[in-house]
Amino acid sequence: MSIHFVRTVLIVASVMWAVIVVITAIDGLEADLDDYRCFYMGARAIVEDGPLYEVYQGGYIYPPLLAWVLAPVSELGEAGSAFVWTLAMAALAPLAAWLAAAAVRDALSADWTRWQTAAIAASGMIVVMEKFQRVLQQGNSDVLIALGFAAAMRWAVSRPIAAGLAIALTLNVKYLPVAFLPYLAVRRHWRALAATVVGVLLFAFLPSITLGVSKNLDYLSHAFGGLGSSIAGEQRAETAARIWPLTWHRAEGFPSALARATGQNRLAWLITLGIAGLVFVQGWALYASRGLSLFARRAITPDADRSDRLLVLLELCGLLVAVLVFSPQTIGRHFAIALPVTVVGAGLAVAHPSRLARAALWAMLGWFMLALILPPGGVVESAVQVWRDVSGAALALLCLYLYGVLWFGLDLVRRRSPAWVVS
Repeated sequence: MSIHFVRTVLIVASVMWAVIVVITAIDGLEADLDDYRCFYMGARAIVEDGPLYEVYQGGYIYPPLLAWVLAPVSELGEAGSAFVWTLAMAALAPLAAWLAAAAVRDALSADWTRWQTAAIAASGMIVVMEKFQRVLQQGNSDVLIALGFAAAMRWAVSRPIAAGLAIALTLNVKYLPVAFLPYLAVRRHWRALAATVVGVLLFAFLPSITLGVSKNLDYLSHAFGGLGSSIAGEQRAETAARIWPLTWHRAEGFPSALARATGQNRLAWLITLGIAGLVFVQGWALYASRGLSLFARRAITPDADRSDRLLVLLELCGLLVAVLVFSPQTIGRHFAIALPVTVVGAGLAVAHPSRLARAALWAMLGWFMLALILPPGGVVESAVQVWRDVSGAALALLCLYLYGVLWFGLDLVRRRSPAWVVS
């Protein structure tokens, strides 16, 4: 990794991020962060013992933990607390990128310096920078989700309890990391699974300290009721948080695109399951073509060697991709959560010994970045909706993972004499 590459990437990423943060912080002082206003009003409902799931036209839809944590900060007023929130998210996003870069460095046993690791983190962040700009401008919590995924990837093997708690905390902000639970069970990673289950309960009931158990349970029933309505693609009940319908025009995941195309929610889910099955078979075929086992002798243990760690990292990237492309609520800014995947892709693009592989990985990362920013919204709005209707960004992310990260990552696993080669 050349010094020129490191300097260039770090300068470009730093300048881009600084501009985004300054502009967004100014907007925050003007109380102009739409999604944060929802969090703020939820926090005020906690402070004033109001109806949490009715504030901001029912806009608060998640478990009460985030609103409860923000309650003390809300005393600064909407503008003041939005400013604090923006600065916190601006600091946590690079941390998420760093954790993902450290995870791929350790999995590859690479001798990267701190600056080189930071360059890998910055490379992955540049790919999804436009989506992080939207996240900050809207004041959303997607930075926390990317951070939770990155932390879980960093500690999955070496610190399973910490990884489980990171997953649990993230699940109490948004539901995306739920895919980790079956994965940890299949891989017999019992310590991480136990920490996740216990952590989910711990963080879910933490607001009971001031709210009381009864009030907190009521909030949780609203939150999970909204989740059920979302999966079913139905309108919420009065006791459920508001979730947009499956056919919502801004949703870009496969289920929503198919629901709009077919006009039938159940059929859309059936087709989605079929696509998921085909993707799984494709992944299994990639394992088999490298002589690797997908299930046999695949328990995750703390003493896993470097090949084991790389394979676990690739699979966790796959989980993250799956929850984004197959989620019924994925919209454009949610692709910022793919940050750990783009960072891992950048790490593989630097580390792979094949020049062709490196070129292919950089090309796919570039294509994914273009898929996130084109066509330009507000200029060709009809084209933007067509891109959503064909799940353009989701397809690009899936291709990046299958034919970039997984394809060339498994090559490196094979080259490093893995423990799970099929004899």
